[in-house]
Amino acid sequence: WPPTTTTLAIGPATQRALLAADWQEVIIPTSSYNSEGLLSLPLLQQIAGKKIILFAGKNGLHLLAQRLQERQGLVYSINCYERVRPEYTPAEIREKLTTHSLDIIISTSVESLHNLFYFISCIQADDITQVPLLVVSPRMEQVLHKLSPYTPIIIARNADDHSIIEALTTWCAQHKQGNH
Repeated sequence: WPPTTTTLAIGPATQRALLAADWQEVIIPTSSYNSEGLLSLPLLQQIAGKKIILFAGKNGLHLLAQRLQERQGLVYSINCYERVRPEYTPAEIREKLTTHSLDIIISTSVESLHNLFYFISCIQADDITQVPLLVVSPRMEQVLHKLSPYTPIIIARNADDHSIIEALTTWCAQHKQGNH
């Protein structure tokens, strides 16, 4: 890449991977590690005529590309991965979801929410929707409400490991107090 190229990443894990691959500087959002977080960066406010390459997942959220185009950026998207639902037999799904006494489920992407509810419907295990579900964004909470009247929902402050562990620790402390 030309030395004047600015590199942005959705969050710290991608930033670390790019830095480990000898990228010189990688900027990440300071608030939310998602499309909205990237779009809030001052660097992406005045982008008319700027050439932008998005490396993204096939069939992913198009919000980032759409907003950058609305800001007159010249956006080129390259699909570099594809998320697919794992294939399990109904017996395997039942074993994974019902054999163990689940205390909480953690979902870190909208795709994983869709997959979870697909699996629940395959084995007709609606009682699993009573297990607390930790998600990593308000957008995921909105999707969850459309999929099911799922309760309770815990929302992590962000999609990074620290925020997920913080939300899980808080939930565990409250859950432990509630059971004693």
